[in-house]
Amino acid sequence: MALEIAKVEAILRGFAILLLVSTVCLVGLDSQTKFVIFYEKEVTYRDLSALLVLVCVDAGAAAYNLLQLISRWFLSAWISKGNLKGSYRFLSWGCCLLDQLAAYITFAVHSAALEHSILVITGAE
Repeated sequence: MALEIAKVEAILRGFAILLLVSTVCLVGLDSQTKFVIFYEKEVTYRDLSALLVLVCVDAGAAAYNLLQLISRWFLSAWISKGNLKGSYRFLSWGCCLLDQLAAYITFAVHSAALEHSILVITGAE
């Protein structure tokens, strides 16, 4: 049962890494070109501060998930050799806390980037 949970966690973390990296690539490599009277203006993610933060946080979240995936793999190999004695409760709670922190920060940044983008498109009164 524990091996199945570890496999599911690895698959979910891999899927999260794939989605976060694809978001970084889509937002980071996209640009819009608009012809304004006599010159052409190209807009990238650097022109909106919320999108710049979105790219940085998504890249950080993907790196965090990759590090968690690698550390869990090494930790499970280390535990199986019997090097760690005692309860794993604090280790599990610490990983859970870090996962929740990463998820909430990523969600907050996505919400802020969406709100900022909508305000740029529609304008504010």
